[in-house]
Amino acid sequence: MAKIGKIIGTDISKSTFSVAYRKGTSVETRTWDYTQEQMVAFAETLDEGSTVVMEATGVYHTRLAYYLYHKGIGVSVVNPLSAKNFARMLMRRTKTDKADSKLLLEYGETMDIEPWAPRETWCVEVQQTYALLESKGKELTAARNRMEALSHSVIASGVCMKMVKADIKRLEREIACLEKEIERLVKDNAGDDMKRIEEIPGIGKRTACVLIALTGAMKRFDNHRQVASYLGLCPRVYESGTSIRGKAKICKMGLESVRRMLYLCALSAKKFNKACRELYERLLEKGKAKKLALVAVANKLIKQSFAILRSGMNYDENHISEKKVQKMLAY
Repeated sequence: MAKIGKIIGTDISKSTFSVAYRKGTSVETRTWDYTQEQMVAFAETLDEGSTVVMEATGVYHTRLAYYLYHKGIGVSVVNPLSAKNFARMLMRRTKTDKADSKLLLEYGETMDIEPWAPRETWCVEVQQTYALLESKGKELTAARNRMEALSHSVIASGVCMKMVKADIKRLEREIACLEKEIERLVKDNAGDDMKRIEEIPGIGKRTACVLIALTGAMKRFDNHRQVASYLGLCPRVYESGTSIRGKAKICKMGLESVRRMLYLCALSAKKFNKACRELYERLLEKGKAKKLALVAVANKLIKQSFAILRSGMNYDENHISEKKVQKMLAY
């Protein structure tokens, strides 16, 4: 196969991956088996300076993405929602592997794509451990609900009671083990960052660990607004003309469990974190709903975490930002 270059759209499934590329004025496609040998053969067809555009498909895309990255080939991983909206914009209705690879080719040629780089190994391990922890937590809740139902039943099977009790004890042990593993991974790789984040009133050990691991200690982002957007805590306004005045809500496109965790942190921060307390009280005085004010406090915690992690400074409740100092001097 002749060398191909520039943008290559790639649609990946469990056993195959389809690629689309420009050849003159036409678009050609080819399907490869998703094996090590075929990945090597595919990489050998790429010109220097090529960028392979692929969609994030759970874990399937990672094997090819990691391989190409370590071979020095450009990779861009597209959010599936962005690709879906792009297809809607082009009014595409056909969905096959070849059609999707062509779509990703056009996406890469039309949109500003960002280069992809693999996350640190320990961050991925924390994310996997946290996902399992969340799953075990749901199982534990279900087991406790079963025990509650059995204990209030007129007739309760002794065998069922015994098995459910055993399930609860096992799940509690597994959850404790997973929590220790997350703490160990973060301490071993970002111990100083973890200590600084824990100094923020309202943020506990578990939240500190998850925030650091999921955001790469905030190094993956340019500002705190990007972090809020990633976690699904940025506001979304729904207005049009004079007739549509929808309520402003958070976008909820990030990780639900992390948003829930930050919301609980906000309940504590509004009492014990000076800046958060002042923000919360100020919003209530303006007539804002308590829930909205708590979301604003959660965003404030993200902002404080970002500032501390990126600056390397410790938490100081009386800290005044440079921006505020300039405003004060301007008066």
